[in-house]
Amino acid sequence: MIYTEKKHLANLPTETVRLYEKFKKAILELNSDLIILPHKYYISFKLEKNLIDVELQKNSIKFVINLKAGKLNDAKGIARDVSKIGHRGMGDYHIQVYDDKDIEYIKSLFKQVLP
Repeated sequence: MIYTEKKHLANLPTETVRLYEKFKKAILELNSDLIILPHKYYISFKLEKNLIDVELQKNSIKFVINLKAGKLNDAKGIARDVSKIGHRGMGDYHIQVYDDKDIEYIKSLFKQVLP
């Protein structure tokens, strides 16, 4: 089966789609060479490996940052360490967003995973 961004966005509320588009733009501003690769349960932003995984939910977006536990500098403490629980995505940190109020700060977290 072929997975696409369009399939991931289908049937989501307009606000969630808009939120995804804002964060997608923010991620691509960090590195325009990133490849967007949809999978069954999430969308990856990658270079040679997955860097940020995005799981779209009805009223929120869950980002997975592909860093090992203890490697993320998160002064505000908004990322959740999921290294000891089962989860989708490649990294040990989840960030759940419901709006774009912290987008610049979250971009600074995403930047830490980029080479």
